[in-house]
Amino acid sequence: MPAWYLVAMAALCVFVQLAVACSDGPAGPVAHPSRAASHQRARLPGMPATRSSAARSGTPRLVRLRSSPRADWAVPGSVIRNLDTASGSPYHRGEKVVALTFDDGPSPVYTSQILRILVAARVPASFEIIGLHGAAYPGILRAENAAGMALVNHTWTHADLALLPGRRWPAEVDRTSGLLRGITGHPVRCLRLPYGLGDRAVDVQLRMRGLAELGWDVDPADYLRPGAAVIARRVLAALHPGAIVVMHDAGGNRSRTVAALPAIIRGIRAAGYQIVPVCAG
Repeated sequence: MPAWYLVAMAALCVFVQLAVACSDGPAGPVAHPSRAASHQRARLPGMPATRSSAARSGTPRLVRLRSSPRADWAVPGSVIRNLDTASGSPYHRGEKVVALTFDDGPSPVYTSQILRILVAARVPASFEIIGLHGAAYPGILRAENAAGMALVNHTWTHADLALLPGRRWPAEVDRTSGLLRGITGHPVRCLRLPYGLGDRAVDVQLRMRGLAELGWDVDPADYLRPGAAVIARRVLAALHPGAIVVMHDAGGNRSRTVAALPAIIRGIRAAGYQIVPVCAG
C-alpha cells in the first residue's frame, strides 16, 4: 500500500480513540450555583460495559420502558400543573394517574440510584435537567433517555427566569434545550421554572420557543431532607387524580429521597393509581 495511505489510516485511528475518550465530558466537579453539592465521576450503575460483566455482577440491565401513546401531549405555551386539567391533556377529570418528576440533576451519585429503582419497577418519570450538570455528565443523560425517561429543560445554571433579561435566555434556556436535543434526537417539549417563579415576560419567552411550563401540585419538600418515611407519607397523603409530584435527584444529599422512592411507588399503585410520563418527546 502507498505510504500516504498508511499514515492517513493511523491518524484516523488516533482521532477516533481521542473522541471516544472525551465523549463523557469533563471529569472535574461541578458546583450547583445555589446549593453546594459534591460530584464525583461515576459510571451509571445498571449500565455495564459488556453483557458478561452484567452477568457476573448480577446488576440488572436498563431496559427502555415502552412509551405511552399519550406521553407527548404537552401544548407549547401552556402550563401543566395537573395532568387532567392541563391544555391538551388526554386524561379526563378524576382519572387516577400521577407523574413523578425529579429536579436539578443529573447527579452521578443519586440520579443513578433513582434511575435503577424506576427501571426495576417499570415506572416512567421526568428529569428536569440543569444544563451545566448535564454537560458534565452526558452519560447519565444518555442512560435516562435510553431507559425511556423524559428530559425537561431546567435552565443552564438554575437561574431565576423572572429576573433574567431576554438577552440572556439563549445562554440559559436555548443552550440547555440544545444539549438535551443532542441526547434525545427530538425537540424539548417542556421547561420547569427554577423556584417555580415566572411572569408574563417569561410566558412570552416560553411561547416563542414552543415550550410548555411543567409545574407541580404535590411537593413533599424533600430538599429539606426530612426522613424517608416522612417524604413518602407526604406524597401519598397528597395523592389526587392528575397529581404531578416534584422531588429532587441532585442539588444536595438526596439519599432520603432515594430511600423513600420504593415506598412511594408501592403506595401509589396500592391506591389504584397509574404512574404516567409527562413532557416526553
